Amino acid sequence: MRCPKGNLTNLKKGHGKFAQPEKLAKALQKAIRSPRKRALALIARKLVRVIYTLLSRHQIYQKEELV
Repeated sequence: MRCPKGNLTNLKKGHGKFAQPEKLAKALQKAIRSPRKRALALIARKLVRVIYTLLSRHQIYQKEELV
C-alpha cells in the first residue's frame, strides 16, 4: 500500500484519522483494488519489462520464415 510518509507515521502512532480502528479499516478498504484491475496492472507491468529488456539488448522480434 502506498501512502505519504505522514500517513505512515500517523498509522504507527495511532494519531490523526487512523486513531480509530473503523477509520483505518475504511482507509485500507479504499486501497484494495478489484482483482480485474490488479491483473491488468500486473500484465501491463510485465509487458513493459519485456519490451524494455528487448530494447536494451537490441533484440528485435523477427517472425520465423516458413521453410
